[in-house]
Amino acid sequence: MLFALTVGAGSSGIVRFALAALVAAGVGLVTRRLVPSGSLPLTGAIVAAVSAWLVPQRSDVGSTIALAALFSVGVAIASPPGRSVRRALLGVCVAALVVARLDHLRTTLLFAAVAVVVVEAGLALVRRRRATPNLRARRFAFASSIVAITAMTTLYFGSTTVSATWFGGGVVHGPRNGNEVALTFDDGSNLQSTQAMMQVLDSHHVPAAFFVVGKAAAKYPQVVRELYTHGYLIGNLSYHGDHWRWMDPRYPELERAQRSVGNILGVCPAWYRPPQGHKTPFIEAAVHKHGMNMVLWDVSAGDAHVSSPSAIAQHVLKNVRGGSIIALQDDFDGTPAANHTALVEAMPAILAGLQARHLEPVRLDQMLGAAPYTTCT
Repeated sequence: MLFALTVGAGSSGIVRFALAALVAAGVGLVTRRLVPSGSLPLTGAIVAAVSAWLVPQRSDVGSTIALAALFSVGVAIASPPGRSVRRALLGVCVAALVVARLDHLRTTLLFAAVAVVVVEAGLALVRRRRATPNLRARRFAFASSIVAITAMTTLYFGSTTVSATWFGGGVVHGPRNGNEVALTFDDGSNLQSTQAMMQVLDSHHVPAAFFVVGKAAAKYPQVVRELYTHGYLIGNLSYHGDHWRWMDPRYPELERAQRSVGNILGVCPAWYRPPQGHKTPFIEAAVHKHGMNMVLWDVSAGDAHVSSPSAIAQHVLKNVRGGSIIALQDDFDGTPAANHTALVEAMPAILAGLQARHLEPVRLDQMLGAAPYTTCT
């Protein structure tokens, strides 16, 4: 499991492996003290399987450590006490699988890790003895807690992982069999940077989509009008664009931002982007209620975690391909005064790189074949 979590991490993989191993060992030891080995075999197998399923969806350090700890809990409560020849045989089988399937290393490792836990859980079920009332109470309390933690982790991953669409989702990319890509910008009503970005795009005759924050649009309506008259697509990025309002099941942010843009343009956006990519089924329902489309991305300047224009351009061009939706944002905070100077300076290099790769920037609605705006309700 640790190898699966850190495969492909490059030079940082060793440090990540060590951190995850230390946390997993500590969590496993604590778990063994709280409940005896093999006391919750079915729960342990499920927890291990869920944590393995989440591995391909996130690659950041925090997620790696969290999933290593969760898997360690599953192992601790599923495996029977003591050692057995079966473990050695399973180890040999795992090694054989890895050697045989190096082209799918991560998938093989995850499958093997879960298979071992499932087998161990089966052995624990066979060997399990009748528990005392006190032990049964402890087992129930621990099982309830770990199931709740696993469920919360799963929901958090589904909400905050852009590529995950099973807990509320949207369009991540366009057709892969062509050469079209879509440039999209977040917080497009930032007066200073937006005007500079328009100048760059206009000079290259490149279309783009600007997802605007409702409160910033209300503060600088002339910028939104200028974007619209220049032919750029205006999208909805919620009203406040902050880090927590997406958790409100009612989600009034979308409608409030629609009214803000509608009052300026007379039409309302047909495209919605959740700030930071955070989404839930409630947000998805609100989007559909307004006859809109939710759009995310498959390439993001923000994922580079760099501030130099050249590094931003290199990161974008390294990951872009036909059908990509490129999200261009840096340290987005939803405020009208947000500084996006690095992105403006990176744009010429990004556009030149796209041209060298024979990729054509088109407007988002054109690439996805859907209406740009909707009537305001």
